[in-house]
Amino acid sequence: MQGTNPLNRSTAFGVHAGYLYTGSWFETHSIPLPAGLNSNDVVMAYYDGSYNFLAKQGGTVLEGAAIDGEGKWHTITLTQAPTIGSQPQFSLNGVLLDPVSLPNTLGAIDGLMFGSNGGGGSQGYVDFGVPPPPPILNVGSQRELFVDNYLVDSISGTAVLDLKKPQAQEVALHTDAPWEGNTSAYFTVFKDGPLYRMYYRGSHFENGSFVHPETTAYAESMDGINWTKPNLGIVEYNGSTQNNLVWKSPGSHNFTSFLDANPNAAPDAKYKALAKGVVSGGAHGLYAFKSPDGINWSLMSQQPVITEGDFDSQNLAFWDPHREQYVDYHRQRHVGVRDIKTATSDDFLNWTDPDWL
Repeated sequence: MQGTNPLNRSTAFGVHAGYLYTGSWFETHSIPLPAGLNSNDVVMAYYDGSYNFLAKQGGTVLEGAAIDGEGKWHTITLTQAPTIGSQPQFSLNGVLLDPVSLPNTLGAIDGLMFGSNGGGGSQGYVDFGVPPPPPILNVGSQRELFVDNYLVDSISGTAVLDLKKPQAQEVALHTDAPWEGNTSAYFTVFKDGPLYRMYYRGSHFENGSFVHPETTAYAESMDGINWTKPNLGIVEYNGSTQNNLVWKSPGSHNFTSFLDANPNAAPDAKYKALAKGVVSGGAHGLYAFKSPDGINWSLMSQQPVITEGDFDSQNLAFWDPHREQYVDYHRQRHVGVRDIKTATSDDFLNWTDPDWL
């Protein structure tokens, strides 16, 4: 965007790292100048309480900064690059300026001034800083869901962003066992080799109250469509272990598991989970679970690993291969509404203080 008013001698504006700044002047005549400056020299300065000339190097005008002749437009360009070490980097017409003459931090630069020492006959326009092009994001070979333009620089031709709506199909799983019911919820599904695994809460609400304690049930499928509930013989319910239960309290309200992609995961913790609960002698919060096979589960600690939150939802965790950390997302109320916090961990037991997402 170009300035709309001709300016006598010079103009000033803010500085942003990496931006490109251009100044243009029209010289009509010259008047006597201070010693050391030629009549048609263009002066470029930063302001930090006093003016310090950038267009000069060692007491002489930098080559390429001088304007030859009068009665015509002239353009010079200053490029500010990101700071290298403790010194900001500037180039004038492609020539790197002497960093010794510059302030040690970009914060000391409040504005740049472009202009000519040609006197009252000098008029100028300033093009405001043009931001550098955004860096190209390397997504590698991972799949990306294009729900917005964050990863898209431009779209042309017949390509469009078209967010498809899920289409309801046949029922894949009935939660009709005595330990399941009409409030079975928080389904977690992930692919484990050729097998799809599903974990979900078993619960039933009737006549104003829950009929039985909450449970954690399991189902599996080879195609993600046709599901079976294996008779696991692990968890007792009403005097029998003939069921598909893998866990029963604490944590059955929202037991949320995942296949640990951490290459250094212990063999007995190949699968992990977070769940809200209260262990005898422990505090309210999210508890950590582990399993060697996705079927037989145990607590990793008798104390919750995350305590700052409400956790009244499906609290998610996974291994992030890019950050090389475990990442958690959980529910907490904020200013009267439900909101989300996140935390990270190197070992799934010691987590950072949660931050708002």
